[in-house]
Amino acid sequence: MFPHDHNYRLEVIPCQSVPRSPQHISKAILACALVFIAFLIAASASGRACAEVVGPFEVEGPANSYTYANSTLTISEDGVVIKGMTDAAAPAGTVVVNENVREVGIGSYVRIQSLTVKRSTTFIVDGPGNEIVQLTTARADAIGGDGKITLETGNSAVDVFNSATVRVDGTIESAFVWQKATLVLGPNARVDGVITALGGILDLSQVTMGKPIPVQGVSVGNPTTTLAVAAPFGATDLHQLLNYQTLTVNDAMPVYENGEQIGTLNPDGSFNITATRNVSFMGLNGVLLTTETVPLFGAAHAPDVTAPDGYRFLGWSKPFDYVTEDMTISALFEKVPTAASGSEGSSSNTERRAAKIIRTPRTLASTDDTLTVPIAVTSGAATISLLTALTAAFIRRRNVAA
Repeated sequence: MFPHDHNYRLEVIPCQSVPRSPQHISKAILACALVFIAFLIAASASGRACAEVVGPFEVEGPANSYTYANSTLTISEDGVVIKGMTDAAAPAGTVVVNENVREVGIGSYVRIQSLTVKRSTTFIVDGPGNEIVQLTTARADAIGGDGKITLETGNSAVDVFNSATVRVDGTIESAFVWQKATLVLGPNARVDGVITALGGILDLSQVTMGKPIPVQGVSVGNPTTTLAVAAPFGATDLHQLLNYQTLTVNDAMPVYENGEQIGTLNPDGSFNITATRNVSFMGLNGVLLTTETVPLFGAAHAPDVTAPDGYRFLGWSKPFDYVTEDMTISALFEKVPTAASGSEGSSSNTERRAAKIIRTPRTLASTDDTLTVPIAVTSGAATISLLTALTAAFIRRRNVAA
């Protein structure tokens, strides 16, 4: 009900039918202008400026919260974000963070040659491709956010939290990893102190097996959080990757290689491998003999093979003492030579071989009688016996004629 007219009717008029008078347009423009002015006043009150070019960096933050002089960006108040570089080819810059600054933001592909922190600061990383070559700090610094950053060398401890990813390619004092963060150790990394990983991922997948990274101690696992260890494919023990003096495993945690969970970490640093592979052994003409499930990196056991008649078993088509994938292995056979294809120089074989008989007419010289005699096409002792028989027959025939 309306207070002045109880019989007043409310009608809904389609938007397109509402008249657009100049007065309405003027009021709309005025309202927009007031909103914009209010926004500018609020921004001015907060002291925040748009991102601007500061040396090689693009920087955003409150007015008077940073300066740039002598090729160095100096951050003196909270709220500053180094958004990126002015150019992809711009050289890495120098940054100094004063002691009263509690937090600094880092965007994407920010390259800092030298970062000096005069007390202790939390860096919130939002994007990928960030790099700090040299970190010099008075106390341990924290790195959080959802982005990624590479640290060449640092003189103090690094605390990695949130979902941030920190890669270490040089020497740091120590590292603490928790929540959903990731600490990546490159092949040339070194940790003078202790690695404490209570959550997230301890990524050792880029470490060269047989060249473990020096570290004083390792403490991993927490029953209340989730932690995983990533290792290079083929690793079976933490000692292959980290040269530590002490190891504390507070809870069984999964071990991943090439993105596959291959097992868990044992208290002594060895990997309890639970992943398996299937190995199939094939006989003659591709007949399946058996399929065996083998632990990853383990050895398969070949079945007994009976060679078919006329064949000799030679071995298997490939080795199976170190299984890394599903395999199909075939038995190899060769035909056994038969007696007919043996050596023809043997007298025993020659004598056992049947002679081919060819009957040929011959005329005797003294009687002109035709005599058909068997001529055996053979050799050796059989030939001598045949000649002896022919000679005797000839003599007998001659005596009869006389």
